[in-house]
Amino acid sequence: MFFVFYRENPISHKLVSQLELSKIQRGKGDTKRQPVPLRQILKDPVVLSIWATALANFMGIQLTMQFSPTYLHKILGFSVKDTGPFSALPQVITAFVKVSAGYSADKLGCCTPNTSVRIFNSLALGGMSLTFLGLAYIPTSHPYMGLWMLVVSCAIIGFNCGGFFRCSAIYTAQHNHFVMGMNSFLNCLAALLAPVFVNFFVKYDIWNEWYWVWMSHFVILFISNLVFQYYAKGSPAEWTKMDNNENYVKIDNLENDKDVIIIKF
Repeated sequence: MFFVFYRENPISHKLVSQLELSKIQRGKGDTKRQPVPLRQILKDPVVLSIWATALANFMGIQLTMQFSPTYLHKILGFSVKDTGPFSALPQVITAFVKVSAGYSADKLGCCTPNTSVRIFNSLALGGMSLTFLGLAYIPTSHPYMGLWMLVVSCAIIGFNCGGFFRCSAIYTAQHNHFVMGMNSFLNCLAALLAPVFVNFFVKYDIWNEWYWVWMSHFVILFISNLVFQYYAKGSPAEWTKMDNNENYVKIDNLENDKDVIIIKF
């Protein structure tokens, strides 16, 4: 579907109406591809806090996605038949939370973006960290309480779209594609780290071992959220406002719809 429908420029897309095109182009003038200020990005504490938060976020997500079936079956004692739907349920709920949270973050008028990104990030990472703390202490004699806590931990992380993701879009503005590309790498890294963390603590799949899995991730998520609360901003960075008149590429002049990114050191 991506191969069939994707176009680099909305002007060349047959399914984009004139009304849609006018809304897309409104207030943007001539679209220009500016150089990526790599040096400013890599030494910016706000961006570094976004990446640290993203890594913690993905570590929590990968832990629940990869090991929920194992935890539900071997620790909480659910049957294999029940483990499947119980493991899928949190991911379904997360999708609805993410959609509603994204809409709310855009329409929220009672506070500034600077405050909004902090609130949503606290709900997401702070909320997931507290549910992991709860999972560390819920005994195996209360399996449904553990299941409920696991569902909440997965669902509440859906608020991240209004947290560090939105902060990244606002703060890095036209250079957000570079920051988001690094987020994708961090997601892959988290997918590799999740089994390492679990295998380090868990040898026999007993409750006492999983206590340390949940507690370690609680600490990671909680601290990363505190770091984000300190550095987060809801306005564009100064280096996004630099006028790079000499080193840009006009998208209109690109041939064969190929995208070019100039990285400036």
